[in-house]
Amino acid sequence: MWRAGFFVMKSIRLVSKRLRFQILSRDGFQCRYCGVTATASELRVDHVIPIAQGGGNEPENLVTACHPCNAGKSDKTVSQLAIPIADKKQRRKEMLAQKAALAAVKESQRVRQEIEDTVLSFYCEAFGVDSIRKSDLGLLVFFFTRYGEPVLEWMRIASQSRVRQRDVMKYICGIRRRWCSERPEFAGDVQPRGGDV
Repeated sequence: MWRAGFFVMKSIRLVSKRLRFQILSRDGFQCRYCGVTATASELRVDHVIPIAQGGGNEPENLVTACHPCNAGKSDKTVSQLAIPIADKKQRRKEMLAQKAALAAVKESQRVRQEIEDTVLSFYCEAFGVDSIRKSDLGLLVFFFTRYGEPVLEWMRIASQSRVRQRDVMKYICGIRRRWCSERPEFAGDVQPRGGDV
């Protein structure tokens, strides 16, 4: 408030420790704005109507808030915020879902890299070469992802045959075709050859 050209501070009474605990307990030790718990963030007691706007320390004017919500709300009321606090819960849910999806993608990439390393190592050792065409590696990784360990056996069989290096993948695909045709759960993976019906 202004008086004679000077700003006069209103006497502010701090929230007592007892009242602070009562508010935290009443709200279940959970932020009323976003739902975060005490284990995930530091909780504070927030004034619904800020002291700067005339709010007091009555229990009806106090709520539990995490530090980010309290700092973001600042000296405004909930209705004065650009983003309604109710939307924060939805945004937090979406953010957690995005984090979970990102973790799943990273895990999938890690597993794919492990498979690629396994297939590349086995192929190079079995055929006595230093590298493999990227398209061939991609196909073998796809096979391994779909069929698992038998793909390593297919590569071992192909390495013991007298097939030319440039025809190795055709040979492995032939082994796959026969292997799939012998297993009903994979029979749909192979298409009939040109004249087959």
